[in-house]
Amino acid sequence: MPDSIDDTTREARLADLHTLVVRGAELTVSAGPDAGRTILAEGSSVLVGTGVACDLRLSDKLVSRTRAPW
Repeated sequence: MPDSIDDTTREARLADLHTLVVRGAELTVSAGPDAGRTILAEGSSVLVGTGVACDLRLSDKLVSRTRAPW
């Protein structure tokens, strides 16, 4: 598996890391009714789920209101 996918994307294996500092990330829904939706995460956290307070709000009713705080 390559360490570098392109100039800006780098794969990191969590088992190899002690600390991971992230300045920003792009989250993309890969499957389901919201596939293709993307959010640029630049703050200290991103909330993903179906709830109204979520930064990336999903329409899939199988997803909880607060699925993943990042």
